[in-house]
Amino acid sequence: MQALRSVPAGSLGEVLVVLVVNGRANSPAWVHERNHEVRGRLRDAFGSKDEQLVGDPPARLLRFAPGRILIVDRASPDHLLPDDQGVGLARKLGADLCLRLHTAGRLRSPFIHSTDADVELPPDYFARPDYFARPALVQPPRPAALLYPFVHNPEDDAALAQAIALYEISLRYYVLGLAYAKSPYAYHTIGSTLAVDAASYAIVRGFPKRTAGEDFYLLSKLAKVGSIARLAGAPIVLRGRPSDRVPFGTGPAVRRIAQAGADRFTLYDPSLFDYLQAWLAALSAIVIGKNNDLDA
Repeated sequence: MQALRSVPAGSLGEVLVVLVVNGRANSPAWVHERNHEVRGRLRDAFGSKDEQLVGDPPARLLRFAPGRILIVDRASPDHLLPDDQGVGLARKLGADLCLRLHTAGRLRSPFIHSTDADVELPPDYFARPDYFARPALVQPPRPAALLYPFVHNPEDDAALAQAIALYEISLRYYVLGLAYAKSPYAYHTIGSTLAVDAASYAIVRGFPKRTAGEDFYLLSKLAKVGSIARLAGAPIVLRGRPSDRVPFGTGPAVRRIAQAGADRFTLYDPSLFDYLQAWLAALSAIVIGKNNDLDA
């Protein structure tokens, strides 16, 4: 509910939030219990104004202050996700639905936003992409994706708070190292901080159906068809919580760091980025040399 309460008004009109409540048959019992609780809390908060939609999977359309919430049910027994798929498929279901609405002229923004239920969005969340929504005549082509700045909100538990601080240091250290090496992939890949250009999303066929890392692979594909723009301004606040719902990522990393202790925490050797820089420079020289040969 925290994320929904933080959704600001849309700069182009009403906001549509597509909420994919999901689980798998092989998910732990607590996942199914939490999903059941979420559906109940949503009914309590918005149930008096809901509308049942006909379709498979079942969906409900709720009203809230900024606009509408479309709840897609992939958590009830007859509509669970496949056992070998997870967050990637959940993101794909929501984003593909938005792409279809955009293609039909039902959405005004050219960007499809992706975030999670444990975030707090900044007040200008929808206003910041407006510059890139202008016609191409007054600016270069739209980026394939926009990345919002982020910060993790630490847990009350001291060990977990320290673990998430160390994890965030590792994220920023890694991207700074890539930037130093002049890598074209020097950006964070966090699924809750993305806004993807709808046309570019369609070109790369959307989120991959992975149990984790779907954000990394989507951005890797998008970087090949357009630019990745890093936005300035207030950050999206992410909850720094341990979790085992995905095989790797923030939740498992926080748990692993907290269990091992801060004295066991490590980062990549900085010399690795020197080697990467040299390797990328060599590859660039080879490409330039081949192009010169073709022009001769």
